[in-house]
Amino acid sequence: MGDGNALHHGMILCTNSYSIKNVVKLMNVLMIRYRLECTITLKKQNQKVEYMIYIRQNSMSLLRSIVKPYVCSSMLYKLDNSKVYPIIKCSVIKEFRQKRLYSNINTQKEVNPYWVTGFADTISSFSVRIAKDNKRFKSLRIAPIFTIELHEKDFDLLKQINAFFTVGTIIKRVKNGNSSVKYSVQSIKALKDVLIPHFNKYNLLTQKREDLRIFSLVVDILYNGQHKTEEGFNKILSYKASISKGLSKSLLDMFPGIIPATRNLILSTKDFNQFWVAGFALFFFFFCWNQPLNTAKEKKNQVKVVFM
Repeated sequence: MGDGNALHHGMILCTNSYSIKNVVKLMNVLMIRYRLECTITLKKQNQKVEYMIYIRQNSMSLLRSIVKPYVCSSMLYKLDNSKVYPIIKCSVIKEFRQKRLYSNINTQKEVNPYWVTGFADTISSFSVRIAKDNKRFKSLRIAPIFTIELHEKDFDLLKQINAFFTVGTIIKRVKNGNSSVKYSVQSIKALKDVLIPHFNKYNLLTQKREDLRIFSLVVDILYNGQHKTEEGFNKILSYKASISKGLSKSLLDMFPGIIPATRNLILSTKDFNQFWVAGFALFFFFFCWNQPLNTAKEKKNQVKVVFM
C-alpha cells in the first residue's frame, strides 16, 4: 500500500530497490496469474537506474477488484485515477503512454527452439474455450487453443513461428480500431503431437509452465474421448477454472459445484538458455529514445538510446 502511486494512465508500483530480474518475476505474476497488463519503466536516481512496474489504465478496474478488500481505507485514494498527484517525472513514462513499439528483427530461415519458448513465455496463451453446440455432450463444445497475438506490423515474426511449428493458422483482425495478427493452434492432434512435446522438451520457465501442464491434461481427455463422460467433462471444467480467465459467469451458473484444479508453483531457476532470454526479452524490452519532458530547454546531445 505504501510503495505505489496513481497516474493519469494507470499505476506505478515503486519497486525501485528490486533487481531487474526480480521486477520481471513480479511482473510475470501480475500478468499471468492476475491478468494485469504491465510494463517496466525506469528512473535514474543518483547515477543508478531503478526499475518500476507500470500497470496500464485498462487493467485498473481489475486491479481494484483484486486488492480493494485488502487495502485499508486511508490508502484507497491510491486506487483512484481521478485524483492524481504525480511525484515521478521520469521522461521514459512518456514512452509507455504511447502505443507499444514493435519488433524490427530480420526474418531468418531457422528459429532456435529455445527462442520460441522464451517468446511464448511472455505473450502466448493456453486457453480452453467452451461454447454452445447442441450436437455435443451437454450441448457444449470444448476447444483447447494455443494463441499468440501481436500487432499487425509483427506479421513476419508470426510467420516465422508458424513455419517453425508447421501447424496452426494466422489471421488478421481489427478490434477497437487496432489491427493485429493472431497465430493459433486448435487441432487436438497438432497440439498433442507437435506443440505440447515442444514445450515439454524446451521448458517454459515462468508460471505459464503450469498453464501448459493443465492445458495438456485437457488435450489428453479430448484425445481419448473421455470428455463425453460426466467425470471427464467435470475434470475439464475444473482445469479450465485454473487457467486463463477461469470459468465464465454463465458456466459458473450452469456448474456451481466445480472446484478449480490445484496449481503448482514453478520455482525460479538460474539455468537460463541464452536463446530463451533473447526470445523473452524481445517482448518485455525494447530500444527507445529517452528525451526529457522539457525538450525545448535541453540540448540535442542529451537525447540517448535506452535498452528497456
